[in-house]
Amino acid sequence: MKVNNRLYIYMASLLSGMALACSNINADNAIYPLDNRSAPEIIDTCPKADQEGVSPSAVVKILVNKPLDPATVTPDAVLVGSARAHIRGNVYYDDRLITYIPVKPLAPGTRYDVYITSLVRDEDNFALTQGFEVFSFTTGEGGGDTCR
Repeated sequence: MKVNNRLYIYMASLLSGMALACSNINADNAIYPLDNRSAPEIIDTCPKADQEGVSPSAVVKILVNKPLDPATVTPDAVLVGSARAHIRGNVYYDDRLITYIPVKPLAPGTRYDVYITSLVRDEDNFALTQGFEVFSFTTGEGGGDTCR
């Protein structure tokens, strides 16, 4: 009986992949997809998408579902801007959380767009699935909600 080598290799890969996937299930990595070779996704933001009345002194936080390559989370890859210009800020990354802190307070009563470029990659070199413009929010005249 002749065996189709492609079919055999595929079935062997499938079976070993299933065993690997099942062996990785535990409480510590339950948030990761079974196939960790997928693009990272944003699972939460602060401010929320389309939120209004955000404090001009707020920082922007973006939580992703899997670890990123810290070297790719830079001010050139994570941008916050209004219709007029991008706002200078510092970007920090720690334990799946991207934090953007504007150098100066944001302008009151202004819509801001948050961008994450394809320069941001996970540890397997996949870019975020959400693409370029991730979400927007609008600042209030003062006070308002903040993300700290």
